[in-house]
Amino acid sequence: PDSDRWSFAIFGTKLLASNINDPLQEYDVDTPTTFAAVAGSPPQAKYVTVAGDFVVLAHLAGLPQRVQWSGTNDSTWWTNGFRSADYQDLPNGEDITGLFGDDIGAVIVQRKMFRIMTFDPASGFVFRFDVANPARGSIAPLSIVQIGPRDFVYLCEDGFFRGIAGN
Repeated sequence: PDSDRWSFAIFGTKLLASNINDPLQEYDVDTPTTFAAVAGSPPQAKYVTVAGDFVVLAHLAGLPQRVQWSGTNDSTWWTNGFRSADYQDLPNGEDITGLFGDDIGAVIVQRKMFRIMTFDPASGFVFRFDVANPARGSIAPLSIVQIGPRDFVYLCEDGFFRGIAGN
């Protein structure tokens, strides 16, 4: 829809682009041609980021509280339960309104809370999901602006804030 925008992430030599209405797209920056649908069966999602060795999609079509990630080092592998690909439904906090990753995981922004997604295979799971701020999230996806590693500003129901703690 006109109210949605594309989300972008770099994964190796690929520029990935996602929106809720189209298949995940890729553009090879080393051998530029045109954007093309990513092979495999990635779900359609509003947001894309990279968390370490994984492509992460969030706010999936029909599942606005789901985060799903690819197989290790493979943007084309999306079979859950194999090669570390899987998904997580977030039971509360309302819809995901933003997402950004780093070398060890990602920050997931929801309307009513923030979560940290941390790579943690020693736990028996690929990622661990922890509530980082249960009282504040972002109501406006286009207001979320990353200004550094895990440092960002956003609009909440009671004003503009910086960072997970909401200072």
